Amino acid sequence: LALTSPCARTVPLLMDATIPQEDGFRFMYVLPFTPHRVLIEDTCFSNNPGLDSNDGRERVRAYAEQNGYNVASEIRHESGVLPMPYEMPSRWPRSMPLTVGYRGGFFHPATGYSFPCALRVAEHIAQCAPESPLNPDWERLVARHRNQYRFATVLNRLLFTAYGPTRRQPVFHRFYRLPEQCIERFYRMDATLGDKARFFMGRPPRGFAIKQLLKGAAFP
Repeated sequence: LALTSPCARTVPLLMDATIPQEDGFRFMYVLPFTPHRVLIEDTCFSNNPGLDSNDGRERVRAYAEQNGYNVASEIRHESGVLPMPYEMPSRWPRSMPLTVGYRGGFFHPATGYSFPCALRVAEHIAQCAPESPLNPDWERLVARHRNQYRFATVLNRLLFTAYGPTRRQPVFHRFYRLPEQCIERFYRMDATLGDKARFFMGRPPRGFAIKQLLKGAAFP
């Protein structure tokens, strides 16, 4: 967005979840580029794969107005839907040409981010060139990724089957109170056994529905 007056924010706001929790865990992300240029992103962890781009743009506009961002014009916009799978892929790439990225399952199931995975794969291939990358190191890389991927799918299943769409905020409130290094390792798919244990220590966050979880089906 282009602004008519300077933006008071000078550092990114990574997650503003004080907005109404509609259709799932919802938050706004704000990234100021210059005093008169800012990115505002509407994100929702929804059960519904459909996306109403116009609704999202209206939410962003309303948020900007409510928070003192005086909008002169919309420079550009983009939209998309990222997968949050419950299950492991049936197959992993073990033949040439290698299928990597999202199609090959090399992304973080709980965040949708793929950069850490892409970096590991690219580094491995670069170290092997011009030889084939399908070697014991590749098998270890895939095994490590599968382990982290499996843990993330468990968290996804819990989030979407044990918590109703409007009751997911406490889950993230608890997560972001974990030690910073624990959060960093989770984001780069490098969580330790101790990190994983922290996710389940103590009582579940408010809103946990054991009956819905046992049904194994997502909330309507």
